[in-house]
Amino acid sequence: LTAPVAEGELLFACRAFAIAPRTELQAAVVERLKTCSEAEFERFCLLQDGESGSTDLAAQQDIQSWVSSGSSSASKRSVDADRVRRVLQVNSIARDVLDTHGSAGEAPLCGLWLLPSLVNHSCRPNANQSFFGDFLVARAAKSLPAGEELVVAYVSTLQPQHVRRERLSKVFGFQCSCPRCTLEASLLPMQRAKPILDGLDDLVAKAASKQLQELADGLHALSERARSEASAAALKGVERIGRGEAEICQACGALWGRSEDVESRLQQLFCGSFLAVFMGAAFARKRQDDAKKASEAYGDCVGFLASVCPASAYHAHWFLEWALQARKA
Repeated sequence: LTAPVAEGELLFACRAFAIAPRTELQAAVVERLKTCSEAEFERFCLLQDGESGSTDLAAQQDIQSWVSSGSSSASKRSVDADRVRRVLQVNSIARDVLDTHGSAGEAPLCGLWLLPSLVNHSCRPNANQSFFGDFLVARAAKSLPAGEELVVAYVSTLQPQHVRRERLSKVFGFQCSCPRCTLEASLLPMQRAKPILDGLDDLVAKAASKQLQELADGLHALSERARSEASAAALKGVERIGRGEAEICQACGALWGRSEDVESRLQQLFCGSFLAVFMGAAFARKRQDDAKKASEAYGDCVGFLASVCPASAYHAHWFLEWALQARKA
């Protein structure tokens, strides 16, 4: 950033270079590349493909110029379809949609947006992306100072570190070392987090054979188990900060500065890794028409979302559900 921005402030808006159903996107990009402007073609060639070395884009071009397209080429050029495939594998973006329950629905369309392809990943992003037709709009998820790097999430941030790590490695070919991942790897490792996700999978698999009350009680018990794991991990983190362990101190400092409420912040962050559990428990209470318990559960979800996915469409949807249930209660 060249100047400070406020939470919610527009960072950029960019029209898709190409947009199509996932199975048709490669062909759409190949056709667009044949006749696009030289400037757009050069920008595409600078994008990472998961195999080439890194490129210092800022040294080569004015990044602000990436929002313009230029005039189309008068003649068709040849295009390496295999490189297009590799570029799309690590740069295509699904135009996500939320269903009526606040969960991510299947994205009918995917696209390639050139400027957003330059933004790096973090499991605790400071910018959020939304879609209006073929436009991708990025806004600040919190107030940001000049000089801070913009980061977005390439994978869902509502899951534990071992799930995010596997997805990032498989699709994008790198291991994330953001402060959140550093904290979870040390304080909430896979052997502590995975059994809770396995418990959720088991409940979902048996949901059709259970009465609503039994399912709601099971989800509530699992959410309390997740909360207990998060609390234990947060306490362990505070103890290690007290011992002056540099890795934990630096990660917390990067996330919250000199906060005096580190234990609470850590607990919220770790609960955010189990949001699928807490969301399930909230929805079950809503289905039971228990507005008081549903309101409490949705309120928890909103707090956890603020830690791992602030100012997002998820956050807006679940805040509305919280308000609706609180009014009914």
